[in-house]
Amino acid sequence: MLEIDRANILGVGSIGVVFKGIWDEIEVAVKQIPIVNAVKCERELNALKMLNHENIVKLFHIEENQNFRCYALELCIASLDKLFLRGDDPKKYRFSMPPKQEVLLQLAKGLEYIHEMKLVHGDIKPENALIWMNPENKKTKQRLMKYEKNNVQRETDVFAQGLLFGYYLTGGRHPFGSPVQIADNILTNNPVNLSRIQPQNARNLIQEMLADQPEKRITSSKIVNQLEQMLSTTRINKRRLFVLFKAQTYPSEEEVKNLLQSVDINCRDNFGFTPLLHSVKIKNGDGEGIIRFLIQNGANVNLRDHKGRNALHILSDNQATPNVLTIIKLLLDNQINVNCKSNTIMGWNALHFFCAKYENENLIDIIRLLIESGIDANCKDRIGRNALHLLCEYYENGNLIDIIGILLENGIDVNSINSRNGWNALYYLCQNYQKENLIEIIQLLIKNGIEVTSETFAYIAYRIFSKFERELTHNRTNKI
Repeated sequence: MLEIDRANILGVGSIGVVFKGIWDEIEVAVKQIPIVNAVKCERELNALKMLNHENIVKLFHIEENQNFRCYALELCIASLDKLFLRGDDPKKYRFSMPPKQEVLLQLAKGLEYIHEMKLVHGDIKPENALIWMNPENKKTKQRLMKYEKNNVQRETDVFAQGLLFGYYLTGGRHPFGSPVQIADNILTNNPVNLSRIQPQNARNLIQEMLADQPEKRITSSKIVNQLEQMLSTTRINKRRLFVLFKAQTYPSEEEVKNLLQSVDINCRDNFGFTPLLHSVKIKNGDGEGIIRFLIQNGANVNLRDHKGRNALHILSDNQATPNVLTIIKLLLDNQINVNCKSNTIMGWNALHFFCAKYENENLIDIIRLLIESGIDANCKDRIGRNALHLLCEYYENGNLIDIIGILLENGIDVNSINSRNGWNALYYLCQNYQKENLIEIIQLLIKNGIEVTSETFAYIAYRIFSKFERELTHNRTNKI
């Protein structure tokens, strides 16, 4: 018995509505068509009965009454267009996906099977490219929703799938441009967004699928063959690419360019690192050139590793790079999210990372640049510490007083406290800072309203007494 949840609408088409339902204790998608329109779907029905493939939506059951015919179909969790909805849209697909070339291969195998069965699809589009999730292991597969139409050629299916591939690889853009551009650009065979597609061999394949003359288009079987070869080549060259970037010396642009013919420039290793994220870790040599090359060739500066760290966060731990300020400017010029917070236990932004980890005296220039670029100087981590806490705890150079001055000028909250122990920046300073200008820094903080607790006062008194004792010992030694 087919049960239909009419309150749960999954989609609305030109001749029917899709509801969620249950058939034989299985959750299904129920496509309900008015009986007067059912005759229009006979070809689709006959096609669905013929098809049995892992990349084609399965038909489980059909039943009808005097008003409607209902198809119980395999329930998928989303369609490809849901990947590219706005972040705040509740319908946005937020689960994992296979590697991009694997997604293309699954869709290509579905169309190849349809053509091998002497059928055509006729309506390939993002809404009909569905995402199915295995309920046992949560892995996803791609399914084509089958629509068999009259007077459609296989070459038209190939062209439509080329549009779908381009849409997916460009993050939801039509290969031929904006809605007002599409018709003219198709007529002139000008896929303006194709240059966005990575890697090069995927772009070449889509160009073959979008050939303006149907007889010159690649067949669905050759698409599958090329994608299988691409996957094999990509796996090998991806390993080679990361070997280059893990060598701790910058690779040449030519070495990287050759590998990017078959590897997505934004591919990731097992730790979520992209080539760009690796490049800001390298400590030997001048990294500006290769980093600029990666960005110019499509590297996404806002991708993050598995800990949620972006390129600015990771760069903060690189003391050896001589031109770190230039690299930061390059990342900022290319719209890196300066206020991005990591997923690490403390949830730091770039200012936190640099204040806690960067040891060189040009930290003052870095902080000034980050503040000018709009970073939130008062951002607190998960235990209430701001940049001033971390600076006073970890930074050891004599220009600390100048850096604190910049933070004070930009409204840093001097009385923010660590929620675990109630310590403010003054306490951290007295506990950790060893330079001769400690007293001047203490005076600066007090002048700007920092609270002096009894515990902090004891520390201050101890540090002042220690300094007096050292000076006295020094004077006695000189007299002797």
